[in-house]
Amino acid sequence: MLADDCFRHRCKGEPGINRRVRKTGYTRGERAYRFAEILGYENTPRQMLDRWLHSGINRHRMLHRDFRDVGVGVGWGAPVAGQDDSRFTTYTVVVGWRRP
Repeated sequence: MLADDCFRHRCKGEPGINRRVRKTGYTRGERAYRFAEILGYENTPRQMLDRWLHSGINRHRMLHRDFRDVGVGVGWGAPVAGQDDSRFTTYTVVVGWRRP
C-alpha cells in the first residue's frame, strides 16, 4: 500500500484478501471461517483507534463478538500520493474466526 500510494483493500496487481489470508494457512483444515480487514492511517495509535471507533463499519468489525483472532500490520507513512506523510503511520488490521 505504502510503496504504491494505494489506500484500498485491494491494490492493483495484488490478490484479494481471501487469497492473502488463505496463503497464511489461517483457514487450512477449517470448515468455517470469516474475516474482515480494517485500514487506516493517523498520527498516533490512539488517534487511529478513536477514528475507527467512531466509524460504524470499523467499530462493528472491531467489536464483533465472533471475531477471536487478530493480525496487525504497521508501516511508516501514509498511502496517499503527493501528501507529506512523515507524520503518519498506516495500520492494517485483519480480524477473524474459524471453526474446525
